[in-house]
Amino acid sequence: MVVASIATFRPLRFESFTYGLYIFPEWANAVGWLICVSSMVAVPVLAIFHLVRFPGSLRQVRVIVLSCCVRRESFDKMTESILREK
Repeated sequence: MVVASIATFRPLRFESFTYGLYIFPEWANAVGWLICVSSMVAVPVLAIFHLVRFPGSLRQVRVIVLSCCVRRESFDKMTESILREK
């Protein structure tokens, strides 16, 4: 969330980068911003891509994704409650 807000509001107050008295050209600033944005956009885009591509309903995908993050005992209880929601 913090990175998204910085990426959103920083260009609004944009000043050209300098090194001492040298002012970098606009194309160099654009390349820097493209590198920055490409690394931030990759994570949510790939997450959405894999959610759409994964077989099953969103509820089934949620169970599988959460299985990576939870201990086995907790996962069994959580899986039962999620599947009972139908």
